[in-house]
Amino acid sequence: MMLQKKIIGLDLLRFFMAIIMVLYHVQSLLKNSFLNELSFNGFFGTSTFFILSGFILTHVYLKKIQLNKFSNTVFLIKRFSALYPIHIVTMCLAIFTFFY
Repeated sequence: MMLQKKIIGLDLLRFFMAIIMVLYHVQSLLKNSFLNELSFNGFFGTSTFFILSGFILTHVYLKKIQLNKFSNTVFLIKRFSALYPIHIVTMCLAIFTFFY
């Protein structure tokens, strides 16, 4: 059985959970907005986001794990190269915003 690499519906749900987490962190700026109603469930968005992320990663790497072709080193390099540039950009933006 051939598994798809991407599950669009789960990626969209994960995206919306990320939006809910962002709204939770900026809820003080959304005093009279209908978006403030979504922000109260930030903890739910966080839990759902991480559960979906784990499922998607398992789905993508399941075949390699079963065939013993999975490499921790390659996995970590791919994950850090995907996440670390975003971390650097966000940190620079936060530092700029703090000093501005």
